[in-house]
Amino acid sequence: MLPPIDSSVLKNNPQFANLYKGLTELILNDDGSTKLHPQNPVAQERKAELNKHRLAATTEHLLIHALSTTSPDPIPISAEQELLFLSRNPPSRLRLPLTNPNLPSPFPSSYPLTVPRNPTSTPPLTIPTLPTIISSLTTSTLNLHSSILHSRLNTAEAVRDLLSQYSTAFTLLIKTLEAKHGPIARSLEFKAGETALLAQKVEKESELAVLGVRREVYTPEVKRALRECKEWLVGEQQGLRDKIRRGEEVLGGYEGEEKRGDAEKEKVMREIARVYGEMEREVDVVRRDLERLGLKGVSDSG
Repeated sequence: MLPPIDSSVLKNNPQFANLYKGLTELILNDDGSTKLHPQNPVAQERKAELNKHRLAATTEHLLIHALSTTSPDPIPISAEQELLFLSRNPPSRLRLPLTNPNLPSPFPSSYPLTVPRNPTSTPPLTIPTLPTIISSLTTSTLNLHSSILHSRLNTAEAVRDLLSQYSTAFTLLIKTLEAKHGPIARSLEFKAGETALLAQKVEKESELAVLGVRREVYTPEVKRALRECKEWLVGEQQGLRDKIRRGEEVLGGYEGEEKRGDAEKEKVMREIARVYGEMEREVDVVRRDLERLGLKGVSDSG
């Protein structure tokens, strides 16, 4: 029997498809036998050899079946032995169905006690059409097996086509949903993109406006004046630091003078407080000017 081939394999391999078609249609039968002329000597010789092997196998099978189903000849016994056997071993309920119903009461030895399953007098049965039946059954079995394989392949192809149709249906459904809801989603996406671009535009315009205001306010003359003011303020800050240091030195000189009167001490302390207050006010003015010019770090470091 030739094995079935999937149609997709034949489609993808044209040369093999031609070879398979030639074998199945021109050279071989469905059961794998050749389609050559029956009078071919080689074919006749092979057919005769095949029939010989079939006959030998059938004969062996019949002999085995006959030997396995044939019972041996019964042992001859006398009437006295039969009566003695039956008197000592009466038939049980399991043996009664096997007892010959035509058996008379005196139990003569001319009648068998039990009905043999396979009488030896019957010759072995012979069926002349048995080889033909076996051959036809074998051929039909092979044909049925081949048809089952072809049916399986056809079923697989049908399932594959069904899955392809399902895939096409899902694709069409997705396209339909995109055609129905796609414009709304794209419109929302475009609006969101437009809003983001407008926000970026406003941000850049505000940055440009700040740069324009700075350009208008901080002209070259103003920048030069601010630099000069910065230098003057830094110098003033340094001078104030020197004054503070000198005041601290003066205060240090008053710490050891304990013998002076209270009135003189009070006068000196008031003068020191006044000078210190003026210095603090000047320092605050300079610090505010520096902060206004963006020099907070310079003022804090003092």
